[in-house]
Amino acid sequence: MNPLKARQNILSPLLSRYSLVIKGSLFLRKLECGQKSCVCHSDPKKRHGPYHVLSFKVQNRYRQVYVPSKLLPKIKKAMLNHARWSSLIDRLTDLTVKEIFSQR
Repeated sequence: MNPLKARQNILSPLLSRYSLVIKGSLFLRKLECGQKSCVCHSDPKKRHGPYHVLSFKVQNRYRQVYVPSKLLPKIKKAMLNHARWSSLIDRLTDLTVKEIFSQR
């Protein structure tokens, strides 16, 4: 078996290990509420929150969704999985390019 195929056979199953994958950013946001008499409108330090927000891109459009605290571990794991996928894809790309250009 050629070296590229051998490495691909090792790396490819690793990709399937990371089934939840999110490419995005997680940040905190503090907000003003809808009640005009609330102190959050006059004092930025008294705004409500902080709330976790996930920002990501789907079909060339940026989206932001609020993330309940109980989902944070799952979101963080999916974001870490994306980083792992990217690393594996980079390694596979490097191996593939080397194999293709070595066949000239």
